[in-house]
Amino acid sequence: MDGADAEAVSVCAALAERNGRIFLARRAPHKGSPGLWELPGGKLEAGESAPDALARELREELGVEARVDPEAFDRYDRYMEGRGYRFLVYRTSWNRDPETSTDHDLWGYFSPRDIPFEALAPLDEPALRRWAGERMDGSGTGSIREKRP
Repeated sequence: MDGADAEAVSVCAALAERNGRIFLARRAPHKGSPGLWELPGGKLEAGESAPDALARELREELGVEARVDPEAFDRYDRYMEGRGYRFLVYRTSWNRDPETSTDHDLWGYFSPRDIPFEALAPLDEPALRRWAGERMDGSGTGSIREKRP
């Protein structure tokens, strides 16, 4: 991130799949960027590994005990709104359906073709396009392109 790593915010997110569908949650009206769909997750705290941070965030936000793969599914850096972000996405599974939280007003499982890319949190889009592309082309290396008018 061009020397800005020390100031980058590390964010981790859960890629939770069930029956070929991916879990997304919609940001509640009182949260930043309300109405956008996102992969659940959050920021790492000092001294915390990304998988541990993700398990903690999922417990706090969704009330689930999660199993987080130790290897990241995807990782990338972004610069948005004057700040650098290191984004880490992990395959995750949990023990039961999530609870509704104050952070989200709706959640669901989406097929690759039903992901609401037009209303998706910007940090999540690259990982979700990769996941959806792999499911749709069967190669494990595909991606979904944004629809253009």
